[in-house]
Amino acid sequence: MTNIDGAPVFIAAILAVIVSGIHLWGESRRADSLRRFQRWSTFVSNARATPKWRRVPAAAVLMLAVFCSALAGANGIAAVDVNDQDARPDVILLVDSSKSMFAEDVTTSRLHEALRQLKGVVARISAARIGIVTFAGEVSVACPLTVDREAAAEALANLEHAPAGGRGSALAPALDRAIEAFGTSEGERRILLVSDGEDTGSNLEPTVARLRERHVRLDAIGVGTVAGASVPTVAGSSVRNGPVITKLNEPILTNLSSQTGGVYLLLSDQQTDLEPRLEQIFSERARPPFSASRNPTQLLLLISSVLLGADAAVKALLGRLRRTR
Repeated sequence: MTNIDGAPVFIAAILAVIVSGIHLWGESRRADSLRRFQRWSTFVSNARATPKWRRVPAAAVLMLAVFCSALAGANGIAAVDVNDQDARPDVILLVDSSKSMFAEDVTTSRLHEALRQLKGVVARISAARIGIVTFAGEVSVACPLTVDREAAAEALANLEHAPAGGRGSALAPALDRAIEAFGTSEGERRILLVSDGEDTGSNLEPTVARLRERHVRLDAIGVGTVAGASVPTVAGSSVRNGPVITKLNEPILTNLSSQTGGVYLLLSDQQTDLEPRLEQIFSERARPPFSASRNPTQLLLLISSVLLGADAAVKALLGRLRRTR
């Protein structure tokens, strides 16, 4: 919830006025009773009613405290959704489908093994919505954010049967497009980057800054081996200067994930248990930083507590001063 609706504000204001009115009425009744009792009793001649000049400020403090408490309660209730699915993150699968992902240092190829693993991930990870963005020379949205897991799985199947396989794999524009794919989502947002880490683009620092600014966590899956393998060529084409070798670039992937609070996982013939590891990672809920604009409940409760505490402290101090006279 990013703001406070008009209805909770109105209800909280009415409640604050009622409680403050009752408080003023009670103080007035207590003062009248004390004055009548003083007329015939000598035992309470030193007792004093609360001065009128203190009743109004005290009532104002109480009114503001009740208003903040009621508004915090209304805001907290409005922010709770019966469907716990809303509390889970939106996840964008950012899949590298460039030519280097067809290298066969992972059986059957980097891309095909990654897509095979992701099918189980899509079906089981804890996520509110899942979207798929691919990049291979160009960036495209294969599946917008959706709650339909079957639609996401179908998009992965289409990518497996007809991969793009374009030249180049610039990470910066791919990550920027993945950020845009979240749209106006205000919940937890996570990107799962699946790539061999080969970046044909430019500086990634501005992109990392945008990820951190928008509180997007990036988890990375590195596919391939450090030893590398040759990039497959089209049958009948000639290759000058021998085959092109592509190698897994782990440093760039670990750097991206660590700077955004994510984790790095390796997918290779020796590390194939990707699904259970990702299930564990996505079951961990990230705690968003405190923000009064995003969720003012904590701030309202703090203000209410400070006001009530200050009022009680003033009353105790005045009572002690009165007894020492």
